Amino acid sequence: MGQEEDKWISEIRLGVLGHDVDNLWSHFREESGIDYNAEVIFGRPSTALFSGTLRPNFGIVINDSGDTSKVYGGLLWEHEFQSGIFLNLGLGAAVHDGELETRERDKKELGSRLLFRIPLEIGYRLRSYLQRLPCRTQ
Repeated sequence: MGQEEDKWISEIRLGVLGHDVDNLWSHFREESGIDYNAEVIFGRPSTALFSGTLRPNFGIVINDSGDTSKVYGGLLWEHEFQSGIFLNLGLGAAVHDGELETRERDKKELGSRLLFRIPLEIGYRLRSYLQRLPCRTQ
């Protein structure tokens, strides 16, 4: 077991996301604003799987326009390439504060308070870039 896996918390991620993006899932946009995301990736328990690592995660997304916000959790599989690029795939659940049913034209009907969450994430780990920079010490 490596040093990363020995930690209870492996990573804390922060992000800024587009909310209800046109033509991504539903082919129409009803809600607006920016989503602020905070997520914890746990180091334990973890397991090696298909040249990556499977770990639990927990996060929160807050919409700045008063539209749908959520908390979520599940399992996240991550593969990191030598270039610093990483790929995450996951499966979990989210609990949201959005509308279940509505007649308002600027809101989506989500049907259930509890929804599946299937993340697909591609990113670049700055740590890989920073380690390659020349360092000067005095």
